[in-house]
Amino acid sequence: MYGKKIRLSRLIDPRYGRGVIIPYAHGLLQGPIPGLGDINEINKYMDIFKRSRATGIIISCGYLKYIADYFLGRGVPSLIFVIDWINMTKAYGGEVPYNEVRTGICTSIEEAVKYGADGVMTYLTLGFKDPQLEVDEIKKNSIVIKECEKVGLPVIMEPVVANFKNRDIFFNEEYLKINNRIAAEIGADIIKSQYSGDTESFSRIVKNCAAPIMIAGGPKSGTIEETLKMVRDAVTAGAAGTIVGRKIFQSENVKDTLEKVCRVVYE
Repeated sequence: MYGKKIRLSRLIDPRYGRGVIIPYAHGLLQGPIPGLGDINEINKYMDIFKRSRATGIIISCGYLKYIADYFLGRGVPSLIFVIDWINMTKAYGGEVPYNEVRTGICTSIEEAVKYGADGVMTYLTLGFKDPQLEVDEIKKNSIVIKECEKVGLPVIMEPVVANFKNRDIFFNEEYLKINNRIAAEIGADIIKSQYSGDTESFSRIVKNCAAPIMIAGGPKSGTIEETLKMVRDAVTAGAAGTIVGRKIFQSENVKDTLEKVCRVVYE
């Protein structure tokens, strides 16, 4: 248990009880997108991330060999692997050809430890038309939790709704409250959650979940000021920080935006 405690303290800084984790594995889920184009662009932003106050960076296992140097040394963000592939963001011609989420484990826990990860991230999909698919998701994530317990590796879990095209459900208090709680009951160490839209409802979501909740960035829309307000309100409501990606690395000034997010979370 000491191993997990030590690794968790790298993801959520005990001085603040909060952290800033940058999800940067969108290439695995969406292919080349702005901010994650060629390797030169990736190196440019990884250098910014390395020198920032972020506590962790989520990447795919396969891309570590191209960017491993950014995780070397003291005082750099922790390495986190997304080990679960999901189809909800993979689009062709701007259209996602699926109506329901499907996921699948693509990296072993043994491999994550061998490569030096301080944590892994998975998806928990709930609300399928076929109840057996929901059962399979619970089984999948329960196995991940047990395997990570054996080696002291923290698990970040992101609950998602199977019918992902119904965007309103993503931010619904009842859905977030139930799904986040289920993730915590399975054994997730950190919950990546959408923000419900106001401090009152989100404080209820946080209160009903013993595991620390870090907010996702949501859809790539809105201004930087709106993003910072969302982060500030979420932290005020009890969030343990952020797991925001595109709103940082697709902003006009990545370094400045990231530092502003860190300032809100920590200060």
